[in-house]
Amino acid sequence: MSLLCRIKKLLGMHFGCYDMHRLLFEYAQGTLPPELKNAMDEHLKDCKPCLDYLDTYRATIKATRQCCAREVEMPPELERKLKEFIAKL
Repeated sequence: MSLLCRIKKLLGMHFGCYDMHRLLFEYAQGTLPPELKNAMDEHLKDCKPCLDYLDTYRATIKATRQCCAREVEMPPELERKLKEFIAKL
């Protein structure tokens, strides 16, 4: 159990919206430890505003990825030269 969860449990507090927003990136990426993910899953069952916020956050990530996707593949020689140039910086 994480330190945050232990402190909240000791104080009789539950996982809340502040925690959800603070850990949203890790949750959306699937990189949270299981106990935090489970706490967030439980919170989302009863908190429509946080669920809506998460949905919007995920939609933003998806839109950003689509916006940054290559429409035309970079020629391998150009990609190699670009990487060499960046490595010299």
